[in-house]
Amino acid sequence: MKVTGMVLHQEMTTIHRLYEDVLNAGDLDLARELIAVKAVDHTSRASSSLPTASDVELTAFLDELCTAFPDVYWAVETITARGNTLVVRTAMSGSHHGEFRGLRPTGREFTLHSVDALRVSDGQIVEHWGELDVDGLREQLGDRRAEHSRDGVWRGVAQSAGDYSKGRDYVGSPGD
Repeated sequence: MKVTGMVLHQEMTTIHRLYEDVLNAGDLDLARELIAVKAVDHTSRASSSLPTASDVELTAFLDELCTAFPDVYWAVETITARGNTLVVRTAMSGSHHGEFRGLRPTGREFTLHSVDALRVSDGQIVEHWGELDVDGLREQLGDRRAEHSRDGVWRGVAQSAGDYSKGRDYVGSPGD
């Protein structure tokens, strides 16, 4: 990875464990350790890629994903850090084998990108801003209904991540 300044090891470890162990491996116990009880999610539930509001929402989110997309995988493409806030760009992929937000299984494969800004304090995620292109996912699965304007979703991504990409201390991709 290319490091252009000091990055706190604890924050990077927290983010790595979130994506690899929680989101990719489904370790709910670890999720409860990594996400602070009073974490604030600044993202609308309809387009959020990470649940941080409660154990109940976290469990429901992971259950929904694992049922609908049993092979779902988040590949971390880049991480940008400034202080204790990290912006993570991922490619999420999988195939549709269970009901997802009212859409019956299609067997179709999908890939979409998400952007998340996560503030970490004392090894826990305490704030989250992010977007998952739910409409893009629904389109790839063959569902033409849209819950949100695609322009609005991507405008939100730019606003969520924009402040954190300036004056960065670290920019890189896993394996750099």
